Amino acid sequence: LPISGDKEIMMNELKDIEFAIFDMDGTILDSMWAWDTAADRLLELLRITPRPEMREDIRPMTVPQVAEYLIREYELGYTMDEMMKMFDDTMINFYRNGAEFKPGALEFLKKLRERSVGMCVATATDVHMVEIALKRTGIYDMFDFILTCTEVGASKVSPLIFEKCLERAGSDRSRTWIFEDSAFAVETAKRAGFPTLAIYDKSSEQFEDIKREKADIYINSFDEVVF
Repeated sequence: LPISGDKEIMMNELKDIEFAIFDMDGTILDSMWAWDTAADRLLELLRITPRPEMREDIRPMTVPQVAEYLIREYELGYTMDEMMKMFDDTMINFYRNGAEFKPGALEFLKKLRERSVGMCVATATDVHMVEIALKRTGIYDMFDFILTCTEVGASKVSPLIFEKCLERAGSDRSRTWIFEDSAFAVETAKRAGFPTLAIYDKSSEQFEDIKREKADIYINSFDEVVF
């Protein structure tokens, strides 16, 4: 199993890559912490103490699913539109002002483009936020397209978003790599037959063993990849 530090194997594994499907938060951008705390911050503004299990409950959910969860589980008197506006305001401000690259991510994207590797973003974050983040960081034009879980109607517990990306890319499945920080997304991609690269992220630290076991390549940072 290729692991962090085994650069020769990683070079051999990635040299034939044709298309790359990138998650955004926690993979390209160091932004998962902002999502992990967004629901907590909203509840705290409402003077409600979040339950200990909430973060794990909402981890695989899309934003609309999280909004529904909060309204239902905490018996909030807000409409879906009102809750979505709260999330939007919180995260848009973050993407406009605070989102930064994961170490080595920008250089890695540039290397893929230099090698004419096609790339897209497949994310649970809604498209208007993705566009703000990618444009602000200057990488929007690097990607052939963006596809979100909201648009396909399924979270990454389902392989649907990866299948849709593959269809649009028109690439070979065995040469279409999925780059993820999420353990459950890595597992989903592997079950669907995609090669995967998993990257460390502090927000999913408790699942690093699963990522190491399931992914074709595991890295701590994009700085470690040489190909």
